[in-house]
Amino acid sequence: MAESNGFLSVFRNATRRTFSSQDESTTSESNSLSSLAWATSNLLQPISSTLKSQLWQIWHSAKSWSDFANSKKLKAPSDVADVRDRVLSNLRFYLPNYILLFVGLSSLSVLLRPFILIALLLVAFLYSYLFVLNPAPISLGAVQLNSQLKMMVLTVVAVFLTWVSGAVYVITSWLGVAFVIAMAHAVMHLPADEPDFESTV
Repeated sequence: MAESNGFLSVFRNATRRTFSSQDESTTSESNSLSSLAWATSNLLQPISSTLKSQLWQIWHSAKSWSDFANSKKLKAPSDVADVRDRVLSNLRFYLPNYILLFVGLSSLSVLLRPFILIALLLVAFLYSYLFVLNPAPISLGAVQLNSQLKMMVLTVVAVFLTWVSGAVYVITSWLGVAFVIAMAHAVMHLPADEPDFESTV
């Protein structure tokens, strides 16, 4: 009887140690994920703030959208010299509008293909893990990852995710669309410094 009680006591202690180690492992994994999320958030926050600030400045410097899309000011150019003058004048005058047009189309493309956003977040997570949470070299088996090797790993993963998600194709496609729209508008729209007597009559 004493032997069975001793066995049960040993079994209980072993069970407690097992579940205790599992709880500690789960807690450490949870803490690691929380730290990674915190580091990624701290990494993305200044980038997001900078982008918002830049876009806000561009938005305020953009010209009137009613004037930008005024169909009464869309007229065919008379000759090649007129095309050149219009393009140079309108690109200078409406550049913020063209930038916002590209940003809007790019944002729409990301919303239509959310895997691109997921790929960008994965790259941000990896950067946070390699450089923010672990600034010192990391041991990966027999390989010691220093800063250069970390950057190589990050670059390879970023290129792979960019290729798999189709981000390059989507962004370049929408960049091409925005460029065509901007050039067509710059050619057809009357220059800002040219008075339009017909529309003012």
